[in-house]
Amino acid sequence: MFELPNDPLLQHLKTVAFGTEFRKALDTIRVAKTGGLIVIGDPGTPGVPATVDSICEGGFVLNTPFSAARLAELSKMDGAVLVSSCLSTIRSANVHLTPHPTPTTETGMRHRTAECVARQIQGAVVIAISKRNDTITLFLAGEKYVLLDKVRLLAESSHPIDMAEFYGRGYSDAISNLLSLKSPDTIKHDLKLINQLRDKLFSTIWTSGCHNAELGTDGDIINARLTKVVKAVNVAAAALEQISGAIVRDRQTTRTAEFRIIDHSSMGFG
Repeated sequence: MFELPNDPLLQHLKTVAFGTEFRKALDTIRVAKTGGLIVIGDPGTPGVPATVDSICEGGFVLNTPFSAARLAELSKMDGAVLVSSCLSTIRSANVHLTPHPTPTTETGMRHRTAECVARQIQGAVVIAISKRNDTITLFLAGEKYVLLDKVRLLAESSHPIDMAEFYGRGYSDAISNLLSLKSPDTIKHDLKLINQLRDKLFSTIWTSGCHNAELGTDGDIINARLTKVVKAVNVAAAALEQISGAIVRDRQTTRTAEFRIIDHSSMGFG
């Protein structure tokens, strides 16, 4: 099975995946067009300034078990709803958030506040549901990810995985050509092509991985295709590692231009 790299954004997409109670609440709020601002995070250590609770004013404490219906109802109020990081407890509701003003490209008040909070509070996940634009946006640190409805997500998920398979075949073929160890000029060209394909391959796999995480149990087909692509890439990468020493020795002998052997461990495939 394809495993996502251990990246905070990708891991949090799993918590808002289709089929989860949390995503059910978000979609209920979106369809009702009531809007909402939700902060996922714990109180933190007393005395530490950069915690969720340090930028909260007003509202009322609940500490009640989480449910999709409760979250949807509480989000109808003007203030933010605070949810524990494990998503088991609704901590507070109708909270006024007071982050330090920071430059933002967002226009709506909810989204501006969400971005400022996410940038200021390390590890906090802030979700803004637009009242007018029918969108759900997740903010984490300096990253922003727009959650799509299932129909649109399923439609848009096909292109990245198609391209991942295309670049994966090209990547494997380029490494196979390199195995013949032809002239120095040919080796240099093949290595350049491998590096270019590697960057494109990682980008498309990353996008497909995001779609796979967000689709949850509905992403089985993408998951199977990603697993096949990554398995083939890892086989090709292992072959490249085996011949890298021979390429370096050839470079030292022929005094050709320096070749860049890529580090596949940074791709995060497992």
